[in-house]
Amino acid sequence: MYTKNLKESSDYGILVIDSLPVLEVLARFDNPREELFHLFEWLRDLGVTTLLISEMNPDSRAYADKGEDFLADGIMYLRMQETGDVSVQRQIRVVKMRATEHNTDYHTMLFDDGQFKATKVLGTKV
Repeated sequence: MYTKNLKESSDYGILVIDSLPVLEVLARFDNPREELFHLFEWLRDLGVTTLLISEMNPDSRAYADKGEDFLADGIMYLRMQETGDVSVQRQIRVVKMRATEHNTDYHTMLFDDGQFKATKVLGTKV
């Protein structure tokens, strides 16, 4: 209700929920798959771009454990990639973006002059 009321009073365009595991604990889902389905539908009906943050084990190949990856319209994966003995690079990959043709390669995320910029990967692990 708070999110809906806030939308009506300030007409925001982006909603960030940090994080899905915390939301699951606070909401005490009885049937997580079904309730997440309804949550995603409700978020779409708000008419805002929603970013739902979740963490995953770097060794895992699964982007979700309850099917959220199938419910979401898009999945972006952010990682810290070693590029040498002492260098680490922040990289982003658009894994899924429903109804959009997109590149699924990793891109380096640079933060410069107060802005994030994505570029082709600048190097590889040695």
